[in-house]
Amino acid sequence: FYNGEVIPALWEPIIDVETLWEVRATLAGRHAPGRRDRKYEYLVSGLVRCARCELVMSAGAQRRTPRYWCRYDRAGCGNGIAARRLDAVLGEVLASHLDAMTARQTGEQGRVAADLRATQEQLERLARDHYADAVITREEFLAARAALLDRIERLTDAANAGSRDVVLSGFGAWDDLSDELRQRAARLLLREIVVTPARPEVNGFDVERVTLRWREDTP
Repeated sequence: FYNGEVIPALWEPIIDVETLWEVRATLAGRHAPGRRDRKYEYLVSGLVRCARCELVMSAGAQRRTPRYWCRYDRAGCGNGIAARRLDAVLGEVLASHLDAMTARQTGEQGRVAADLRATQEQLERLARDHYADAVITREEFLAARAALLDRIERLTDAANAGSRDVVLSGFGAWDDLSDELRQRAARLLLREIVVTPARPEVNGFDVERVTLRWREDTP
């Protein structure tokens, strides 16, 4: 490590680059003036699964570094991945999904709500035409009323089906969210994150080890 850059060595490294950056970030945080240490908030605790032994990975410090890992004392295989790096990658992906969902939700839910209001107004006019003004016969009224009620039911179902998206779209921008809301958003969007064992030929964080499994209704 020289002048802020990692210079490849000719000998076998004692630690990999990923661990080096984790250690430097930890030390920098400890010595930053006016900054207090605080517990690391894991973004996807309980959602990370080991591809080898299929157990849910624990979220906790390993050699004072936040990690998701398969603990040996819980019948795990020792597979693990740096939590800060994984959470950073997932944060970018989830932020993109949240932004797209907010934009889409504004348009779709607006259209559904407007259509529902218009259909309800048609039903009210239909009742006036039959009961108040006697413009249509009872048979015409009943037939038109059945069609409008069916449409209202379908529109209501569509609005309810988007309730999760409505909740997420109301969260706001990812960068402005608290740790708790970010964790909640992750659980609403993701079913699990599967992590394969590290590849010996890759030195550092390997995003290819990570597979995201979205919830079935996640666009």
